Amino acid sequence: MFILNYGHLGRAAKLMESLLSCFVKVTILSAECASDDYGKHSNVPIVRRSSTDFYSALWNEVVARSKAEVVGIITGDVQVPDVELLVQRASAFFTQQGENAWIYAPDVNYTHFRYRRQALRLIANSCYEVPTTDSTCWFLRRECLQSIGRIDTSINKFGYGLDILASLYAKERGKLCVRDFGVEVIHPKSKGYSDKEAQKQEKAWVKSLGLTDRFFALKRQAQKLIDRRNPKISYCTTTMGRLHHLWLTLSSNLHHNQYSDVEFVVLDYGSQDGVAEWVQQAFPDELKSGRLQFYRLPWPSKFHAAHAKNCAHRLAHGEIVANVDADTFVLPEYGQVLREHLEIGSKNCVRLLPPDRSQFSLCGRVAMRREDFIRLGGYNENLQGYGFEDTNLLERAQRLGLKVIGLSSAYAACLEHSDSERTVNYDNKSTLAGRESNLAKARAEMKIGYHANSGRAWGDLESDPYAHECSDFGLASKEQLG
Repeated sequence: MFILNYGHLGRAAKLMESLLSCFVKVTILSAECASDDYGKHSNVPIVRRSSTDFYSALWNEVVARSKAEVVGIITGDVQVPDVELLVQRASAFFTQQGENAWIYAPDVNYTHFRYRRQALRLIANSCYEVPTTDSTCWFLRRECLQSIGRIDTSINKFGYGLDILASLYAKERGKLCVRDFGVEVIHPKSKGYSDKEAQKQEKAWVKSLGLTDRFFALKRQAQKLIDRRNPKISYCTTTMGRLHHLWLTLSSNLHHNQYSDVEFVVLDYGSQDGVAEWVQQAFPDELKSGRLQFYRLPWPSKFHAAHAKNCAHRLAHGEIVANVDADTFVLPEYGQVLREHLEIGSKNCVRLLPPDRSQFSLCGRVAMRREDFIRLGGYNENLQGYGFEDTNLLERAQRLGLKVIGLSSAYAACLEHSDSERTVNYDNKSTLAGRESNLAKARAEMKIGYHANSGRAWGDLESDPYAHECSDFGLASKEQLG
């Protein structure tokens, strides 16, 4: 395992510490050496460089030093919430697919769902064959490394296009190049170089290799699959037998929130009321534009709130993710205040407060930055009855260092309905018993820390949420990929 470090030695050292606990040998390759205090990290192996050579020179170090059959590469500026899960699933992929497997990459927040097309039925958190990966965090069979070889740093200093070239070689040899949506990596958006200059270097480098036509054909193919929408806010809704609520709320919410930076993500969690057909007929323009993202999960027979919400939030594109139940109307002002409180770099999360303690209808309307939601491990899927999964999420957010801001209920409204309707799809029909059971479980787990669902692919649309094992890898069909 190689960690390519651009002056982020502290973060790289934490990655190494986590990787060592997985019994993986790690070498850290470091650029910008003069800016780091190595005295504090005497136990970190370092390959010193005299200048900042960025990715290309560091790639050359990997090519020269790699001996293992499979080589992992992580840039030192990323955060991996669950390193053990990443290594486990990468290892499982190469073991199961054998010599046919060439490239494995986890989901990276910066390129989240770039290669997913909007579809009514989409199975997430599995390995999907994709046109290209990216080189923030990836695992490659050594044969792939050798096919690329050393990069001429005088032509391509930044290593731009390396991931596309690796994917091209994989495709031409009939090898698998996949992205795993069951593991997530957080990568900052800041860059230490110019995109314009990097693209210029990429073009010159590919031309020197005699690959211009094939390389850019693959790049255009991948570009067609990229979702160009970049919403600021994702309103996430789960529904199981709630068509009669969505019939009233969804049309109103779409009409009153016509911002270019807002999307609605609706997950049909095993409904039997024809909600998928209704959405297709009622909102063709919204589906086509991507302002409405609709996904169907047909197999659940019982509602599991934490799992359903995690699935919907993992399908979201926005920087801000907000839970909006099927019975909820959201006003445009709600989005405005979310932008104010959850701007980049903020240490806040938001919840709507009911008008008085006797009304709990709005308690579950929680919003936070997507990156914080990932760090928390989402809603705790050990909480299976009705209630308290939202309060537990906020309590863990406070442990993470976030400030919980309570907003007026005037920003949203709920349809009135009975508790019996709230729990109709739960095994336990009592709202009180559900809250008490989940409270006891949550309090016990809170002694461990703020991160939930450790060691499993949470928000997994493919596996039973009541089973705590990671799902097997399964490649999507061409029909699913579109």
